[in-house]
Amino acid sequence: MSSYTSRLRLILAIILLLLVLASLLEFIFAPELLRSSVAAMHYKAGRFNRSTGIYQRLREQNAKDRIAAHNEAKSLYKEGKFPEANSALQSIEPDRKGDHGLNYDLGNTSFKQNDFKTALKHFKQAILQNPEDYDAKANYELTLRKLKEEQPKPQPQPQPQDQPEQKKDDKADYNNILGALDQRETLDRQQDRAPRQRKPRNWW
Repeated sequence: MSSYTSRLRLILAIILLLLVLASLLEFIFAPELLRSSVAAMHYKAGRFNRSTGIYQRLREQNAKDRIAAHNEAKSLYKEGKFPEANSALQSIEPDRKGDHGLNYDLGNTSFKQNDFKTALKHFKQAILQNPEDYDAKANYELTLRKLKEEQPKPQPQPQPQDQPEQKKDDKADYNNILGALDQRETLDRQQDRAPRQRKPRNWW
């Protein structure tokens, strides 16, 4: 039993050693994998400026490294450098057809720069590529509301206002006319009520 256990341990140790050697050989012949792993560790730890620097160096070595460019954009976004993140994403845009994640990130960087029309276009494309992405749908609706808020509201037309002096003059004229009519009516009534004098008879 002890010999079987020792053999099993020996086999496991050999397998583990082979895996370590394979990883070392991979890192030796492909150092970008090691750098990418280190950058990912910095990113997860919240050290975004360090992960950005490593991804930028990877891109300098291989301008067509799409993964490095995308990861660099994510690091820049976390740093609050939205124009730089957008530029990094735009560098891989010619190959973006069918890339849901790239469209989603382009929508986010455009939104952060208040470019709502462009953001809406990218979120719409991301939804078409992945209809189950509820984050993209929520961002699309939020961007749509922002666009509606940006539209200029119609200005109310100023209502014509009468001049105060003109109002006073019109009221005075009206009162004068009413007063004259009242006086006329009073005079007419007095004349109707006054007794008519008889004409004197001629005495001659």
